[in-house]
Amino acid sequence: MNLNSIFLLIYVFFLSLTFYILKKFGKNVEYNILYSIFRIGDRIGFLEKISKSFLSKILEILAIPTGFLAMFFSIYFILYGIKAKIPTIVPVIPGIEIYGIRFPFIEIIIAIFLSALVHELSHALLVLKNKLKIKSYGIFFLGPFLGAFVEPSEDVYRIDKIKQIAIFHAGILANLLLAVLVILIGNLFHFYLVNSGNIQVIIVGKVPNTTVENISGERLLYINQFKINSLSDIEKALMNYRPGDTIELITNVSNYRIKLSNNNGKPFMGLYFTEEINNKSYRFIVNLLFWIMMISLGIGLGNALPIFILDGGQSMKALLEIIFKNEEVANKLYILISCLVIALIIVNFIVVL
Repeated sequence: MNLNSIFLLIYVFFLSLTFYILKKFGKNVEYNILYSIFRIGDRIGFLEKISKSFLSKILEILAIPTGFLAMFFSIYFILYGIKAKIPTIVPVIPGIEIYGIRFPFIEIIIAIFLSALVHELSHALLVLKNKLKIKSYGIFFLGPFLGAFVEPSEDVYRIDKIKQIAIFHAGILANLLLAVLVILIGNLFHFYLVNSGNIQVIIVGKVPNTTVENISGERLLYINQFKINSLSDIEKALMNYRPGDTIELITNVSNYRIKLSNNNGKPFMGLYFTEEINNKSYRFIVNLLFWIMMISLGIGLGNALPIFILDGGQSMKALLEIIFKNEEVANKLYILISCLVIALIIVNFIVVL
């Protein structure tokens, strides 16, 4: 058993113990060793205020088309995964490597909780906007996952079908918006890191089948007199040259003269580069932002799939009822579509394996 597996077991034990203690202190907790629910209450004051604002109207309007677009893209990605023989849906377990992807422990835990929280609060916002009640809200623990939930009243299935679809799609839209917001924050943070000198451009090695000298592990400081602070600076520096020109690379170790080759009409050095962040705290922040973006996209697109209890499944059922005006016919088609999508997911797993 490796260290990550030990951390994972300790974390699961700690979460299970926490929910057990909450139950012993008289909190509204349904406790099982690997699955527990803590119902905090049925009123979310700040959401009740926002539900009366213009923001909730915008969310309701944008949620419907965004959810169906996300549904289209989520199915497309599965089909693409089957064709390209790559995993489209990957189980995310903190600290574990799956399909060659290593999921960092702390970043994944935070990213899942934040993405789930935003998703559920968005559902709740439109539930309240439609003057419906929330039965309960709180947090849950499922194995290594800590998430948030909002449980609306059954009246949500009795209101206008279009409004139902908006409620189901609200979480999808919120996750996509969170991903976009994190990208913007990430770009601003990267800009800060570049200008504060916290990023180093490192030469990783040479591109195969090129004649350039094999340089590896050295920090690139200048291309001729052009100072290199980020990967984008390399492209800017090379804009002043043409294939066949000779440039000087200045690193923290030595100086190298390189003749530029031709890559589709553009000057090409034949070296691989990467960015490294000096500060450990900054590296953590960058990794956290990346995983919040990825997990939020995953939750948004995953929930858009037209499968049974998922948001996409619920909205597809409502849409079919609008189209056919017959609940029995709509339900049969809804089950058929759900089964087909599940079959595609299974095929994707089989193809990858």
